Amino acid sequence: MDSKKIKILIIAFIVIVVAVILMSILKGSESQPLIASENISASNGVQDREILGLLLNLKSIKLDIVLFSDRLFQSLEDFGVDLPDEPRQRNNPFAPIGSDEIINIENPLEGDLETNI
Repeated sequence: MDSKKIKILIIAFIVIVVAVILMSILKGSESQPLIASENISASNGVQDREILGLLLNLKSIKLDIVLFSDRLFQSLEDFGVDLPDEPRQRNNPFAPIGSDEIINIENPLEGDLETNI
């Protein structure tokens, strides 16, 4: 029984090896390299000209300040949300825990609480 298992394993191994070899031969030189480099200076020239063109267009825009004194502009309302100030916890959140000073911060829900700052 053991010799049959060994024969099956050897045949399966040979079939897998032959399949891998055939796949690599058939694939051949059609595959692209994993790391490709491109000519950065040539592609940036076109992009640089586009950015400069946009900047020149922005520079040519004239804003009429009379707009801000218009009655319609004055009637606009600000629907912004004010964010409450929160206490600062740690100076460096990536520093190892315990490397900072310990100070007391008063927490209204739990009383005094020691935290790393």
